Amino acid sequence: MIDQWYVQDTRAYVGNSMLWHAKRKSGYTTNPEEAHIFTGEEAFALHASRSTDKPWPKKYIDSKKTYHVDAQNVDDNVTK
Repeated sequence: MIDQWYVQDTRAYVGNSMLWHAKRKSGYTTNPEEAHIFTGEEAFALHASRSTDKPWPKKYIDSKKTYHVDAQNVDDNVTK
């Protein structure tokens, strides 16, 4: 079994979306497809250094994903 984990920043949500450490550890994202995939060792070391960073098994989170429309990608002028 491959040891893959996402790490949530529990200090904030965006709407009702969880906030994940982004790929290459470059900021944060609400999209698991853009989230960094950690090993268990990396994820739990991060949690040990900052308790608000919560490790989640990738397989579990992937089973909970839903799709949505990102308001940042919608052009209000399309309907005019």
